[in-house]
Amino acid sequence: MSRLSKEERLEVGKALRDKSLSFDDAHAKYGVGQTCLYMWLREYERSIGAAAPAKPAKQEIPSDYSAMSKDELIKELMRKDIEAARLKKGYAVKGSGTEKEFVSISGKNTK
Repeated sequence: MSRLSKEERLEVGKALRDKSLSFDDAHAKYGVGQTCLYMWLREYERSIGAAAPAKPAKQEIPSDYSAMSKDELIKELMRKDIEAARLKKGYAVKGSGTEKEFVSISGKNTK
C-alpha cells in the first residue's frame, strides 16, 4: 500500500486530472508506477462522480464477409494469405488462368 493517505491520493488524482501535474512528474515525486497513478486518478474521478471514458465500439465485420459461408471464408482467408506472401516476396499477380501475369512491385514484369 502507498504511504499517502486517501486524501493525499485524491489530491494527486485531482492534479493529474487537471493536468497541473504530469504522470512523469508524479512518478518522480511520489516514487510510484504509472498503474498506481492511474488508480489514484480513477479513485478521484469516482469520488467526484465523473463518468469513466467510454470503451471503444466493437469493430464491425464488413457486410460482404457476413454473407459468406464457412468454406467461402476459409478460401478468402487463404487467398489473402497467398497475396500477403507474394507481396513479401516482391510481386503481385494480375489476371487469371492463361492471362495470369506476375508483376514485380518495382514495376518490372517477370513473365
